[in-house]
This record gives sequence, structure tokens and C-alpha cells, in this order.
Amino acid sequence: MPTLTEPSVLVARDLAPADTAGLDPSKVLALVTEEGGPTSHTAILARSLGIPAWWPTTGLLAWARCTA
Repeated sequence: MPTLTEPSVLVARDLAPADTAGLDPSKVLALVTEEGGPTSHTAILARSLGIPAWWPTTGLLAWARCTA
């Protein structure tokens, strides 16, 4: 998990609930993951922290690699 020094959108294949629970809502503007869904543990934790989240976003990381 990266250490965020400024507000950012966190993009990942998936996040473990333990990683999500440790996120700082003042630094994480949103979560975008390739896997998961609205009833996953990660989603429930993100909602409880007030962090907007989008999933699944199939092909997101491949697209990001092509545009980087």
C-alpha cells in the first residue's frame, strides 16, 4: 500500500479489507478497483469511511499501463 502525501484516487486490482480499514479519508478521494462489488467487505468499509468507490472496472489496469 503506498503512502499518500496528497489527496489521490487509489487504483488497484483489489484491496483487502485490512488495507481499506487503514485508509485515510483525507488522502483517499476515491477507490477504483478491477475486482470486487458493492457488497464486498472492502465496499462496506469504504462506505463507512465516506470514501466513494467504483468496481468492477474490468481492464482498468491494462488501460492505465497503455496510457502511462
